[in-house]
Amino acid sequence: MFQFEYLNKLKMASKEAFFETYKPAPARFSVIRLHGGDRGEIEKEMGEIWNRIVAPKPEAIQAAARITVENIRQKIKTIVNVNNHFEGSGPLTIERFLETLKNESAAHTSHDIG
Repeated sequence: MFQFEYLNKLKMASKEAFFETYKPAPARFSVIRLHGGDRGEIEKEMGEIWNRIVAPKPEAIQAAARITVENIRQKIKTIVNVNNHFEGSGPLTIERFLETLKNESAAHTSHDIG
């Protein structure tokens, strides 16, 4: 079984609502996509260098981290896909996600997320 979680408010009204509706997750693994909204708009703003956050989405990052922590608790493998179009820089978004994930893990579980 496969569970797909799309955390783009343009596609879904609420990230938390999706998680609450489908929790506990029945899948063996989960895919969380952080891909952004208007591709053309962010491409215009970034040009050809994707090295900064121009469209911060802390709520979506926190929702993805909460879902990931819960999945870890339930022993569900989780893949988080991050695209430059999400905030402006995939690598910087990943850093932000990992920091949020550590904070969520410390706050909600006893799991060690490295």
